[in-house]
Amino acid sequence: MFKAHDAFYINPEPRVSLNYSFDKIGTFSASYTVMSKYNHALSKNEQLMRNLVWVPATSQYKPEKSYQYSLGYLKSLFRNEYSFQTHIYFKTMKDLVFFCHLIRIVILPTDGKKNYWVAERGKVMDGKLCLKKIEVNSLEI
Repeated sequence: MFKAHDAFYINPEPRVSLNYSFDKIGTFSASYTVMSKYNHALSKNEQLMRNLVWVPATSQYKPEKSYQYSLGYLKSLFRNEYSFQTHIYFKTMKDLVFFCHLIRIVILPTDGKKNYWVAERGKVMDGKLCLKKIEVNSLEI
């Protein structure tokens, strides 16, 4: 739950994760996550220094929401001396808010009192491949 000024939001954030292991093939994983962010980080980058201002969600600018999906695979190799991992991630975001200074100067009329913000959608895709040596520490007694 989130309340600020004239806005009140209830956003469930479910998370689901599944793992399935095959003896000789490896382990597969999948997950789904929903997240909400109630503070917007607005940056103004007009000079050498970057200004960052945190602004709460309002009735005009909703909380940012993201939906992330991931798939993964893990396999032990060479008598469990090495492991191979791969993951891919896909995230969609909505209600992203940022301060658009250039639009205010060039396109929109300004009276010096208003800040012009823009709400957008976004997408991110990422992945990783990893081959690593498994080190086993043993204690001698």
